[in-house]
Amino acid sequence: MSALLKRAAAFRMLQLGATRGSRHVYAGSASHRLKSTTTTTSTTAAAAASSSENKATPSSISQPTTLVSADGQTHITTLPNGLRIVSERNPGHFTALGVYVDAGSRYEDSATSGYAHLMDRLAFRSSERFTSAESMAMIEKLGGSIMSSSSRECIMYQAAVFPHDVPTALKLLADTTLRPKILPEEVDDLRMAVPWELQEVESKPETFLPEKLHEVAFQRGTLGSPLLCPISQLNTATPDTLSAYHRRWYTPERIVVAAVGLEHDDFVRMCSANGFADLAPSATATPTLAAADQGCDSGAPAKTWFNKLLGGGGERAPRVIIPGEQSVYTGGTWFDSKPDVDFTQVYLGFKSA
Repeated sequence: MSALLKRAAAFRMLQLGATRGSRHVYAGSASHRLKSTTTTTSTTAAAAASSSENKATPSSISQPTTLVSADGQTHITTLPNGLRIVSERNPGHFTALGVYVDAGSRYEDSATSGYAHLMDRLAFRSSERFTSAESMAMIEKLGGSIMSSSSRECIMYQAAVFPHDVPTALKLLADTTLRPKILPEEVDDLRMAVPWELQEVESKPETFLPEKLHEVAFQRGTLGSPLLCPISQLNTATPDTLSAYHRRWYTPERIVVAAVGLEHDDFVRMCSANGFADLAPSATATPTLAAADQGCDSGAPAKTWFNKLLGGGGERAPRVIIPGEQSVYTGGTWFDSKPDVDFTQVYLGFKSA
């Protein structure tokens, strides 16, 4: 379901095991050839190619609109506030649910760096209707799985439960995304837990080097911004600043609610009953990927039924272009000498379509 939202620029990555000694990251262009593992190569700055689906502007519709795929299996309803509800008929022993927020580290600035990571870690804690203990008790009784995660362009909340547990799971998903109550003690818990997470990532090349690769490849921020919250930012985050981040990014036009294994009309009714239809659209448009960042004309007609479904119409919605927001592929190299390790870890990345 995360394919419904924008994806990060693609990389071809190769991890090599060699002799003892270091960790290397090389992010070059297709025109460069790596001649040795110790050669530093600078690349020409170029815009990274990234795809973005359409969004309906809340003012463009006054009633819910539903479009259906040619095979009749996929339905997408756009509510008047701009929120999209997606379902696919695929009955089975479990039902999959998810809430996907068009936010992430690529949109963050120096004041909010790492906040998507923190919002992910605050999921399924206190909300307007449930305490943290009540939320945990409900999760334990579900008999399925429920989780959250954050990436560079999406914050995801997902559940896989038995069909009879769908109302409870959707209630939890709705409360943690729409009505979180960010308490000081829960932020304090993050200050204790996140440093351990950062140390864990740093200690494993397979998790640390992909992050370093993005940092080297996109040195002007956006896709190169840190996926995890830096310690310095963790120490300054407060319930008020995190709540402000939530208000800015968790707006209906940036949210998709999706399910597999439910009747679409029933799912729309359940979403409305849990407050998704009541979420007020943002007063001003929040940043989204610029048309120039997609390599397309913002007014060009959509070419596929899927683009039309996501946009609620035949044309792309206007884009908000933020200065410096376009992801610029810079390339570069980074080396970390570690003579005490058994293998040399090498990651290569190349700008790709």
